[in-house]
Amino acid sequence: MAEATDVLRSRAINAAIVQYLSAVERGEPHDRQAFLDNHAALASELGRFLADYEALLSATLRSWDDDCTAASGGSTASAATAPLPRMFGPFELVEEIARGGMGIVYKARQAGLNRTVALKMILAGQLASAAEVERFYAEAQAAATLDHPHIVPVFEVGAHEGQHYFTMALVEGESLAGRLVRGPLPVREAAAIVRDVALAADYAHQHGVVHRDLKPANILIDAAGQVRVSDFGLAKREADASGLTLTVQVLGTPSFMAPEQIVGPAASVGPTSDVYSLGATLYAFVTGRPPFRAASTIDTLRQVVDNDPAPPSQLDANVPRDLENITLKCLEKSPDRRYATARALADDLQRFLAHEPVAAHRPAQLYRLKKFVQRNKWGVLAALVAAMALAGGFIAASLGYVQARRQARLADLKAAERQQVVLFLKDTLQAVGLPHESELTATDQLFDDAALVAAADKNESARLLRLRSTLKARIGRWNEATADCLKANELAIDGGQWSFDAALLLLKAGLDDDYRQVCSAYLARVAGTEDAVAADMAAKVSLLLPVSGKDFDRACALADFAATATEPAWHLPCVRLGKSLAEHRRGRYESAQRWAVETRASSGVTPRYQAAACFIDAAASARLGQHERARAAIRDGDAAMGLPYDAFSNTFGDTWCDRSIAERLREEAVALLAPAD
Repeated sequence: MAEATDVLRSRAINAAIVQYLSAVERGEPHDRQAFLDNHAALASELGRFLADYEALLSATLRSWDDDCTAASGGSTASAATAPLPRMFGPFELVEEIARGGMGIVYKARQAGLNRTVALKMILAGQLASAAEVERFYAEAQAAATLDHPHIVPVFEVGAHEGQHYFTMALVEGESLAGRLVRGPLPVREAAAIVRDVALAADYAHQHGVVHRDLKPANILIDAAGQVRVSDFGLAKREADASGLTLTVQVLGTPSFMAPEQIVGPAASVGPTSDVYSLGATLYAFVTGRPPFRAASTIDTLRQVVDNDPAPPSQLDANVPRDLENITLKCLEKSPDRRYATARALADDLQRFLAHEPVAAHRPAQLYRLKKFVQRNKWGVLAALVAAMALAGGFIAASLGYVQARRQARLADLKAAERQQVVLFLKDTLQAVGLPHESELTATDQLFDDAALVAAADKNESARLLRLRSTLKARIGRWNEATADCLKANELAIDGGQWSFDAALLLLKAGLDDDYRQVCSAYLARVAGTEDAVAADMAAKVSLLLPVSGKDFDRACALADFAATATEPAWHLPCVRLGKSLAEHRRGRYESAQRWAVETRASSGVTPRYQAAACFIDAAASARLGQHERARAAIRDGDAAMGLPYDAFSNTFGDTWCDRSIAERLREEAVALLAPAD
């Protein structure tokens, strides 16, 4: 009972604080005493809040735009400072370099030790309240216990003429808030940075310290390129019972705060709150904006509590699905649905960087269904009934209802709801997998529904078309699959993976001229890439038919570059296969044989790629007149496939792309060997 009472009291306090801040932001006159009188039962806690929070509100709860303005060298009203004294005790103050929620940071020279440091003193100066002083020392003590390569170290804590300060290492570099002024980070760079920050956060958590304000502005890249985490101004020791929790709980930067920092009991703020902030930071790194940002602080706080973030790929189609899933797992409203530790997040990011399967995945369909029904109710009923019918096999029974309601309901959806419906339909169709022939009409109807709600978003439309293309390719409806994939290529901003698929589909459909046009554009776009995976994909698909001129030169150059890669390990069989094919097209048949043998011997090679390597070996052997070797290689390839080739279109144990590559190479090898047979 006591615990329940504490939770209710905490929620009442938070509600009163939000009411007060809302009035302040609306510009309404406010009487402190009247506010306390209206909440007499909470006067003690609210009095402590008002005593020190008002002085910090504009600096601490600043917007994302304020962070970026300061990071880019701009100025704000809150940054105004008194004339800078030259000496501060044993320190010569050189310049102000940062200003945070409760502290100003100066570049300073420490005469006795002849070193340059960052010196941080309390923002309210000599008029600091006792609560501010206590929080200031808590920050220094928390940071001083931490010794980690990704955490800015604290040197000493002290006071001079009543002014409290501490010194820390001076990081000569740039904050990530400043870096984001120039636009989003490359996804792999973003993942690597957040991985390092997560490792630092996990170390701090192991020592009982929660940062509580992780964000781009508090992540620095030093001159050596090392990631450093700074500003433990909101850090809280988990074992600390100092009574600061009410005031500190509502501090933070709204766009990067976990929901429980806003509305939860103080005890609910812990390591998983930092995991949330890391997810919000990763979101900003890959999209260029935080997951939530409104016109005012209060509206932003409401979004954090009430709304789900838009998937990053809706803002940038280049964000990989695995990285998106990692980001959204961090941003779950419930701490129990996030990564249990910052180390678990770091490990998943490392798996992403190593091109290994990640632990994060889309929420289960029933969970998503429950969430959609709760949020959208009647507005999405028609789409949900259709999706559930497909998954359960009761399509015919529901089609009449769906057709009667579909247009009216979906046309009325708001933009945010349309995005949610599209995402749900895509996930449902992917979970259902390969449709039976009798279900294709209903499947097409679902895609028509999804296309209706996605029409305003070209990238969403492209994703849906590619999903339908994949489903139809899996059952051998190549012409329809090709048409959908080409439409997706026209709509999408980035055609990398889709160009690969489209080229294979055109080749499968016998449209060789169109295949060559797609490959030519694909090669031109990828030329000069430093991504071995992208280079290999473009080269390999473009060399499935003989090619000449600049396309031949580009494809071979990409294959050569990809073959020099030593990572990711899972892709080495792929790049070796591409190199074997390039050598075959160059007429270097013995080299093609060697690369094919190396592909087959590679660790982790899939049966389909083993088969493809066998067929290149067979084709090269036939060119060299080694007919017995060619026949043996074809037999080995067929054995690796495990199925006769007339059954390919009915199998989908691995991707249709790999099957199509192997199939095309087998056709060529058999044709070259035919005169000898």
